[in-house]
Amino acid sequence: MKVKYFLAMSTMAAALGCSPSQKDSYDSFDEYPVYQGKWEEMEYDPSSTRFALWAPTAQEVRVMLYKEAQGGSAWQMVPMEYGENGMWHAAVDGDLKGFFYTFSAPIIGA
Repeated sequence: MKVKYFLAMSTMAAALGCSPSQKDSYDSFDEYPVYQGKWEEMEYDPSSTRFALWAPTAQEVRVMLYKEAQGGSAWQMVPMEYGENGMWHAAVDGDLKGFFYTFSAPIIGA
């Protein structure tokens, strides 16, 4: 009984965790979703910073935060959430003035 429940819950979690609008691959650029809304890669406010990235083929995206412009490693990795039409979003609470960022979209299975 418990094994059936575990399998059923695992299947449901996998199904619900996949975004129906995200597609694994596209046969041509014409199939890529087009984002129509306002898009600012980074919107800073002393209380929080919002990040956005259009990456319709990515399986996951993270914002990498750095204290220095060159060298060193990220001091924080923030997972982004897939939105609609290939856009990924994340928000970081706190004042990030003077910090640096990059995006990481690793190739899954490579």
